[in-house]
Amino acid sequence: MSKSSQLLYRFRGFILGAFALALLVTPAAPFPWDLAGSTIQHKHFVIACDIFAVVLFLAGIVLRIKSRQYIGEHTRGSTHQADALVTWGPYALMRHPLYYSNICIAVAFIFIHLGPSRLLPIFLLSVGLFESALSRIEDYFLHEKFGEEWVLWAKEVPALNLGLNLLSKRKRAKIMSNFFAKKPVRTVWQSFCADRSTWAWLMFYNLLLVLKKIYLV
Repeated sequence: MSKSSQLLYRFRGFILGAFALALLVTPAAPFPWDLAGSTIQHKHFVIACDIFAVVLFLAGIVLRIKSRQYIGEHTRGSTHQADALVTWGPYALMRHPLYYSNICIAVAFIFIHLGPSRLLPIFLLSVGLFESALSRIEDYFLHEKFGEEWVLWAKEVPALNLGLNLLSKRKRAKIMSNFFAKKPVRTVWQSFCADRSTWAWLMFYNLLLVLKKIYLV
C-alpha cells in the first residue's frame, strides 16, 4: 500500500470532518415553506429533494446497523485490521456496505442543506470520490491479507453497487444463499449501541444544519 493511501486512510475521519465543515459554512437552502415568491414547480422540486434525502438517510442508517451486525468490531483506528473476510450478510451484496452507508448519509445531508444549488454536484462528486478511494484502499489491504479468497469474492460481489448482481436472475439465488450463510454476531440493539458515538455526531451535525436553516437563511 502506498504512503499516500496510508495517510488517506489514517486521516479519513479528519477529511470527513473537513467535508462536513465545508458544507456547514456554505449558504443553506431555505425550507420549502420559506420559498416566498418561488413557483409551485420549484417548491415541489425542493420538497422532492428533501424527501429523497430523508429516505436516503434512513437507508444509510439501516445499512450501517445491519452491516455492524455481521462484521462485529471494525477498524476505527489509523491502521487496517481484519481477523476474517466477511462475505455474508450485506457483504454478499457489496464489498463495502459501511462506506456505502457513509455515502448515503453524506448525500442526504448535502441535499437537505444545499437543495438545488450549483454547489450540489461539487459536494456529491467529492464525497463519492473520497469514499470510492477508501474502498479501493481497503480492497488492496484485504487482497494482500486473504489472497485468493478475496479474489473469488471480488469476482462475484461489486465494491459499492448494491443492486448490480440483483439484476441478474441467475445470481439472485446465490446472493440470497450467501446472505444467510451465517447468522449475525450481534443483535440490532447491540449493533446500534456499538455505534453510539456515530449517532451522537450525526444528531449534533443535523441539529447544526437545522439551526442554520432557521436562523441564517
